[in-house]
Amino acid sequence: MDFSKFDSDQYSRKNFEFLGPLGRNTMSRVEKVRHIATGQEYALKIFEKSQIDCHEKFDQLLTEKEMLDRSDHPGILKIFGTFIDKEFIYFLLEYCQHNDFEKFLCRFSSFPYELFRFYTAEITSVLSYLHTAGTIHGNLKPRN
Repeated sequence: MDFSKFDSDQYSRKNFEFLGPLGRNTMSRVEKVRHIATGQEYALKIFEKSQIDCHEKFDQLLTEKEMLDRSDHPGILKIFGTFIDKEFIYFLLEYCQHNDFEKFLCRFSSFPYELFRFYTAEITSVLSYLHTAGTIHGNLKPRN
């Protein structure tokens, strides 16, 4: 598979200080990183090339990159670039300090009505934006 579509001269792994894990799923892990030159913090999503073992997974990865590249909505993480090395593919993403919505929800025994209205509107806004762009979100859950 041609991983060069993810390559960039702008970033490499050595440009970042690794600050700790943020999450993991079946295809990737996410690390909190700090850009050494600027001090800016990011989320670095890391995919093992060896796990991208079929065209379906490769196409899914490429679709994710392209969708993030063209998205411009405050409810969707910004992607600042991608890069590769011998073993991994990296997505440099906006860092969200409070991690994921699922952890936020767990703080409440009963979700307050005003927060419910606010987050329902936020989610509706993102889904409407994606729908207008011809994109279907295939994995809608609080963590995502």
